Amino acid sequence: MRDLLVHTGGRILGQEEVAAELHVSVRTLRRMLEDDGTTFRAIVEQTREHLAEELLVTAGLSVEQVARRLGYTDASTFVHAFRRWKGISPGRWKERKRGLPVRPSTNGRKSRPAAGVSDGRAGRAADGIPVPSTSSKAPGPREPGAADS
Repeated sequence: MRDLLVHTGGRILGQEEVAAELHVSVRTLRRMLEDDGTTFRAIVEQTREHLAEELLVTAGLSVEQVARRLGYTDASTFVHAFRRWKGISPGRWKERKRGLPVRPSTNGRKSRPAAGVSDGRAGRAADGIPVPSTSSKAPGPREPGAADS
């Protein structure tokens, strides 16, 4: 179905167009998707996310060009959606994608948390970059007989 969504030169088809291509009613298409545990909107979002990744990295398009290709009314709407998907702006994601490997997230989609977000390992952000300590180090044990100054 995802291939069918974008078969028209990068433009994502609507629900009615997809149903017509599959020779089913819109209601039947909805039931089919419901049986698969998804919705048309969810598939469109996943398709847009995948296409955005491809267009940003492989095709090297600008954020504005990707937004137009994916049918967003303006670049800021696309940036908002991209941040919802990845937790980072498309420009920054593109920079990181070029320089660092992307690890899969727990939901199976490729994503990376924003820089400085801890992954639970002491001293490292989720992207492996050391995080400077913001707390002062507690003094070590005092030697017996040391006087207070």
